[in-house]
Amino acid sequence: MYISTRGSKAAPAEQGGTQQQQKTILEVLGMDDVLTPVLPRGIRNKNPLNIELGDNWQGMAPEQNDGRFVQFTDPRYGYRAAAKIMASYSRRGINTVRGIIATWAPSHENNVEAYIDSVASRSGLSSLQIVEREHYPALFEAMTWHENGQQPYSRALIAEGVSWA
Repeated sequence: MYISTRGSKAAPAEQGGTQQQQKTILEVLGMDDVLTPVLPRGIRNKNPLNIELGDNWQGMAPEQNDGRFVQFTDPRYGYRAAAKIMASYSRRGINTVRGIIATWAPSHENNVEAYIDSVASRSGLSSLQIVEREHYPALFEAMTWHENGQQPYSRALIAEGVSWA
């Protein structure tokens, strides 16, 4: 619900009169922070790839109150953990985009083909391409988009997290 209040600034000459400002009832009541959009879980948790609880990861927040996914103190720790997981996949022979996504996002919870297509398209890596460590920033950037519906982190930040692994 919006209410109209008259501002004290003069409106541009072509409009004539005073400028109208629109405020929500929440703004009038001083509760406009309620309007802040809710961030996706992975972004809120600073865990952009939604790594599940289970290991004692470096950089975990002191309080873990999500119930399913790790909460990190900084998203670079999330990317660090992802790089560690990718290294363990590689040691087991899981080293293509297709293999990585099929393992990362099991079909009982995900449309794996859509995830693979999304990551391949956004990363520039083919689904059967062998993923090397230098590809992790592009891979993780694309996975962040798929996991969260947005990707607010720079490639440099992602690469820094990978370098911590």
